[in-house]
Amino acid sequence: MRKKREIIEKAILKGLQGALSNTNQHEPQLVANLVWHIPNAINVESSLPIKAAGVFIHQTPKVKSGRFKNHESVELGDLLLLREKGKKTRALLLQAKKVDCIPEIPKNDDQHYLYAKQPRFKYVNSGKRLNGRIRRITGLNTYDGCQYLLVNKKPKINGPLAWTAHPSSVNSRLTHYSDFANVLVDFILGYDGRECNGKPYPSSKNWDRVIDDMVKVITSRESVYMSRVTGNETSERGVCLFYCGTMEILVGSGELCPNGGPSAKNSNSILNKIPDRPEENNEELPISLSIIKFTIDEKNPE
Repeated sequence: MRKKREIIEKAILKGLQGALSNTNQHEPQLVANLVWHIPNAINVESSLPIKAAGVFIHQTPKVKSGRFKNHESVELGDLLLLREKGKKTRALLLQAKKVDCIPEIPKNDDQHYLYAKQPRFKYVNSGKRLNGRIRRITGLNTYDGCQYLLVNKKPKINGPLAWTAHPSSVNSRLTHYSDFANVLVDFILGYDGRECNGKPYPSSKNWDRVIDDMVKVITSRESVYMSRVTGNETSERGVCLFYCGTMEILVGSGELCPNGGPSAKNSNSILNKIPDRPEENNEELPISLSIIKFTIDEKNPE
């Protein structure tokens, strides 16, 4: 167990160093870097019983709540981490920001309120599959599933490249700062994040359903963008989609491109350059969170 943790720690550090080597890049590019470098760093470690994959999507879902004071809507998040071992799934939803130092005071009070108080919300500007649907994340361990990802703009030698933090429930600040590298390692090992039901009940509108919403958008066979994700189609402005690692790990078995397309075992050979702003809203574009998924061999002991 100790040796496995050391190998994972080394891979994660390598991935983070590659992803966050230039913090002058804008936040969407840094998220894209994470989606690219972390799965690749894990997958080259052949001794690990772990496979990883990721999909980057520039446009993220937005939600609105009657409790918001200053914004019509806010982003649900920027990056979703998934861990799957057999029928057990854990998830961690992250809102990414660049910071000079910690502690950090979030500039968007409504975004903080969404994570801290978990109000009832409605999807808006989130694509035709999700628009208008009502959700609410509840439970005693909501902070285990919804956190901030704070990218360190001025990292010191051997210091944290990024932190995670919980929203405070008593004010608009953040608490429980942790080195993101350690959080990732613990997440892969099954100690961090929040458990979720990979097959939520039909009536569910809670945490399980929100995670299912994001995954189903990615895996939708009828979606017009899947060929773009696999690199088979481009547009002049660029949809800003790519994936890395083994696609089957991300979406499970099944035909991804029923009308033809590249093998699901292939991934983009280079990291895409991401513009600062996504395309203008288009109902035909994917509206989901960027995802990094770690799949653990069922035969591997915890």
